[in-house]
Amino acid sequence: MAEQPTTAYRLTPRTLDLFVRAVVEEVDYDIHKGYESGEEDGLDHYPELVAQAAKMLDAITAGEPAASIADAQDPTPLRWGLNDVLWSDDNSVTVMLSGPGGEPYWLELDAERAAVLRTDLAGPNAEAQR
Repeated sequence: MAEQPTTAYRLTPRTLDLFVRAVVEEVDYDIHKGYESGEEDGLDHYPELVAQAAKMLDAITAGEPAASIADAQDPTPLRWGLNDVLWSDDNSVTVMLSGPGGEPYWLELDAERAAVLRTDLAGPNAEAQR
């Protein structure tokens, strides 16, 4: 049996979409083009295939405990520097971080999660102070 990978990968809807497209294109370019621009309607049909893949992954991983960073044996201590926040036009936020050796990390947040983080960082007494 092949050795299982030990690296944990971050799977998002975007990375799943890119992965499915890359795999299908690698396996058969004609099938890839058929999904990318359907013969009947010329539309991108990958979102349907990606939704199917997501359901399969959910079924495969059902019952597996979600890994918690808080439970990690040796979490990487990250540091945030002042003014290391990038705001995009769509209200998403990227927080630039660095590890103990200065290696770069970043935290990407869509607009909704950025708003939740702002509220969380304000603390429970934020409303009372206004």
